[in-house]
Amino acid sequence: MKKLILATSVSLFSLSGWAADLPDNLNWQTNWDAPKIGSPEAKQGGTLRTHLQSFPQTLRTVGPDSNSGLRSYFLDEMPSLVKRHPDTLEWIPDLANEWAYGGDHKTIYFKLNLRQPGRMASQ
Repeated sequence: MKKLILATSVSLFSLSGWAADLPDNLNWQTNWDAPKIGSPEAKQGGTLRTHLQSFPQTLRTVGPDSNSGLRSYFLDEMPSLVKRHPDTLEWIPDLANEWAYGGDHKTIYFKLNLRQPGRMASQ
């Protein structure tokens, strides 16, 4: 939930003209050249079939009548601004195309991935 709030607030700031106040000396970083995740010999495509042990009484993940089987669908697979590559442990883009560290060493700036044609298909 925190990631969703952060992503929403960052996008609202960029839409409201806050992006015009960015420092001039930012060193934007990206990592589109990271190796693909998984084996190159793996067959692409297919169908994922899964199940839940019982039909959920609610969509809650904690509390009365919660269904912990839904937790992974709602919380674990949420996209983030950037994530770690599982093999190289370097930062790779997820929702953000680029990121830069502020001069105070406490602030990180992100450029959100606002649909770049062909970029995702090549990964």
